[in-house]
Amino acid sequence: MKKLVLYIILFTTLFPLTASSFIVTKEALESALVMNNSEIITLQQQLIKGELEEKKAKMSRYGTLEASVGYSYMANPPIGPITTSTDTIFSQLTLPAGFTLGENQYITLYDGMENTLFNSELTYTLPLFTWGKINASVEMYSSLKKVYEQQLIEKRGAMNSEIASLISSLHHMQNIVNYLKEEKKIADKILTIAYDSFNVGMITSLDYKENQIEFFALDETLINTTYQRDELIQKLEKLSGVTDLDEAIIHDDIKMGEITSFVKRPLEELIEMGNRAFMPIISGLENAESASLAVYDIAKGNLYGKPDFALELSLGYGGSRVPFIEKDWFGQDDYTFNISVGMKSTLFDGGKAITEAKKAQSDIITQRAKTSEAKRNIAIEIEKYRNEIVTHQQLLSILSQKISILEEKTLLIEKEVEQGLSGEIKLLTHQLDLRNELIKKEQILLKIKIAYISLLHITTVEL
Repeated sequence: MKKLVLYIILFTTLFPLTASSFIVTKEALESALVMNNSEIITLQQQLIKGELEEKKAKMSRYGTLEASVGYSYMANPPIGPITTSTDTIFSQLTLPAGFTLGENQYITLYDGMENTLFNSELTYTLPLFTWGKINASVEMYSSLKKVYEQQLIEKRGAMNSEIASLISSLHHMQNIVNYLKEEKKIADKILTIAYDSFNVGMITSLDYKENQIEFFALDETLINTTYQRDELIQKLEKLSGVTDLDEAIIHDDIKMGEITSFVKRPLEELIEMGNRAFMPIISGLENAESASLAVYDIAKGNLYGKPDFALELSLGYGGSRVPFIEKDWFGQDDYTFNISVGMKSTLFDGGKAITEAKKAQSDIITQRAKTSEAKRNIAIEIEKYRNEIVTHQQLLSILSQKISILEEKTLLIEKEVEQGLSGEIKLLTHQLDLRNELIKKEQILLKIKIAYISLLHITTVEL
């Protein structure tokens, strides 16, 4: 029932019940991702296992309580009845003179074991001193659990960023497809005029074929771009697990104003944001380093001549009667209660303990190197994406001015065509040039957004 309600909520989030067209938001796709993506589900289950391992390590501090119970039926008990004769007894005695023995008789001294045998034991073992191995084990599993948490956060962040990138790519790719369709209509008019001009001898066959080649090249570009757009939809469906998506219902809500505001922050501030301890990559590596330190402590505790001490309490009962059920079970006095202190130590194992300690020490050095490298790389990546955004914003500003001039020029040429001062070919060619520049603008806008999404992911700022 809960699962049904969750699907209903997700459906209404994906497709709001309004009179307008359905809109699929980034948040809805992210929610679907959590439910459907196998990598996310695997990491979630890994985190659950990590939490259980941590609890198991903590519980080892309190020792173990074990019980064993056995009940047997013996058709032929190993100890049978024990008897003796009166002659044997009297032969061991000094009898008074004139004492006369009667007839020899057999006396049963022990009836033998019964056919049933009941055994039970309750044992409690408590570690007293383990050279810190238990605490190190708790620290190791606690650090590993945090590593799994950060891996899940990082994976979700990376996939959410990928969803945002695909949505933006789909939006601008669709705009490019629309511009290419407009160009195709314009090119079709140019080709028609060229054909008429060829028929009346105004242009050569070579000129006409050149126009045809340009038309086919444009048609090829449109087909390839449409295919790339459809590929983006398929990737988005595969990643989120939501099918039957369409570019018309997917909304790209990243605004250029927020990008400009974000990159105005000083570079040092952005690097500081990326280097904070809660940042998934850094935090995961630091916790992995802590886990390596704990493994090293465990390995040191296992070195030769370092005994572990434990207290053992045992309470047992054994006999032919089942306690509390059969009669006379208490009278047999078959109880045991023992208190023991044990010691266990490895004296020689062919160098295995020393090897494990050295391996753990090597892992610590490796994890520290990875953490330092990650911090350096994060600073480099932040600077790279920030510079990429700033550079493309400058190019966008120049291109926007160029497009504005082309639009003004288009109006002037339209007036010239109306007045008969210019031909339609000039206007159509100019319209093609304008749309080519608009396509370049879409490409630059997409590059800015992709760099912005990557920068947000590194600095852990939510989209």
